[in-house]
Amino acid sequence: MIHKLMSEMEEKGERPPPETIDTLWSHLETSKRLNPECGETIEWMHRISGVLRKIPPPWSREKTDFDVLVIGAGSAGVGTALMLTETFGLDQSRVLMVERGEVGESFRRWPKEMKFISPSFNQQGWTKSFDLNAIASGTSPAFTLHAEHPSGDEYAAYLEAVVKVKELNVRRSTEVVEVRSVGKGLPLFSVDIRSVTGENDEQSAMETLSARYIIWAAGEFQYPWATGTPTKEGQQEEKKSEGDEGGKGRKTLADERLPGSELCLHNSRVSSWSDLPGDNFIIIGGYESGVDASVNLSRAGKGCKVLASTPTWSTKDSDPSVEIAPYTTARLREAISHPNPHCRPELYAPIRVDRIARAPQGGYNVTASWKAVEVTPHAPLRVLTGEIPTVEPGEPESTLVLHTRIG
Repeated sequence: MIHKLMSEMEEKGERPPPETIDTLWSHLETSKRLNPECGETIEWMHRISGVLRKIPPPWSREKTDFDVLVIGAGSAGVGTALMLTETFGLDQSRVLMVERGEVGESFRRWPKEMKFISPSFNQQGWTKSFDLNAIASGTSPAFTLHAEHPSGDEYAAYLEAVVKVKELNVRRSTEVVEVRSVGKGLPLFSVDIRSVTGENDEQSAMETLSARYIIWAAGEFQYPWATGTPTKEGQQEEKKSEGDEGGKGRKTLADERLPGSELCLHNSRVSSWSDLPGDNFIIIGGYESGVDASVNLSRAGKGCKVLASTPTWSTKDSDPSVEIAPYTTARLREAISHPNPHCRPELYAPIRVDRIARAPQGGYNVTASWKAVEVTPHAPLRVLTGEIPTVEPGEPESTLVLHTRIG
């Protein structure tokens, strides 16, 4: 069956019916599960994949501009476009990425000091595994950038290099305004886009594209759950929706979440921690982003207090999701050893932030309540060296009020 199918594909240059490919592939996968080391099975899987990549899929009966439109050209968008064209053999001209900024825009907006916590290592010559931060096999940020923990700008350069070398199709500085389904039961969509290169973005001409499939790869970093617009001073101005008379009677995101959260500055709005005005801050949250902020504020000669529901820097649990990464912990140890006591982060945990409010004397008051300290069993082989000091917890449910200029 395999020989016959391969001969027909190679001679006719046409794909067999999808159900035929599915059946054959299922048999090969079963064979591989029964004998993972079977060289013949692996060879046939590689040969079939190679032939399918060379034979373009049949065109849709519906006239469309593209087979697939990918919204976003970050790691997910570029990785998806690469997978569709290289692994599944779609025509590069029929797969389009639409990006509101540049390739890797979200990474370009990281705070200047922020870096990947997962290490990059060029493993291509050593094992069949690949770089932890790579978006596809055969690529490596460590090789491209010669950096173990890339910054946002560096990682964006890696993504840009992949797009250029692989000749992927991308439209930059283009915003998706609306996506509409066309027809009943048809995989067909109409997408309105416009250029966002100038000051009059909202007045730029609208263009409509059609595609059989839409993939949303816009990420979350650029869209924090915040109710205000950041100003140069690091504060936020509240937005008013059309038809909303001062927002009266209307629930905001802040109402649904932490009272006063609109007064805080989300880390996606920080271009550099060293550029923030003031020298004493309160950080709400003690996982990766919060501790990263405390480390970089310390390095910038600023003081800070970290309020966390869990002491992620000293957990004895074996679950890696409840602790910060070793790379982050090492940098935190460095920060709490700063020669200037003012620059040593103060760590509060376990504590729950109840609200943030403007203080009469200026700045902000953060009200928090102590939680009960949970005693967790010490995991085997867990040896905490250089334990990181935490502020002595208060009685459970007792209240603490801290003052800061910026939250």
